[in-house]
Amino acid sequence: MGYRKLNSDDLKETIYRILCDFADYCDENGLLYSLSGGTLLGAVRHKDFIPWDDDIDVIMPRKDYMRLQQLVKEKPINDNYRLICYEEHTADFPFGKIVDLNTKVVEKCLTSDEHLWIDIFPVDGMSGDIKEDEKLLNQAKKYKLAYARSVAVFGEGTSRFRAIFKTPLLIYHKLIGKKTYA
Repeated sequence: MGYRKLNSDDLKETIYRILCDFADYCDENGLLYSLSGGTLLGAVRHKDFIPWDDDIDVIMPRKDYMRLQQLVKEKPINDNYRLICYEEHTADFPFGKIVDLNTKVVEKCLTSDEHLWIDIFPVDGMSGDIKEDEKLLNQAKKYKLAYARSVAVFGEGTSRFRAIFKTPLLIYHKLIGKKTYA
């Protein structure tokens, strides 16, 4: 398949199309979802993407996220899309992605071929105890940082010093493996 390089507007148009198809699928199947993070901020404040943002984040209640995994097995969103997620052993990260199989992402930091995608984050309820919830959030932040280190590229950094400094951390996290943090 022949590919062409996308500019920022083309990229945003492609992932917006994925979002629209995903939203239609969720609406047809009674699945709850919401925009999240910079995607939500951009939709409200800019009626579009935040100018410096080039991804789409969606959240779903865990129950709907798990149901989505079952539904797409029986009836895919369409032939061009695929849901990849940890629970189906098709991804090492603890959330899902709807990928467009007609695209290919080429970046130095990627260790394998990827396609353009939207992220789908399952949302679990909180305990209601502020101290317990803060503890859980801090633990999640530590896992997120450790996971990022486990997939980072050696020698990449904002400066030569940072690249050298973070190499031992990267080695440690790569030895443990990214699946430890997913």
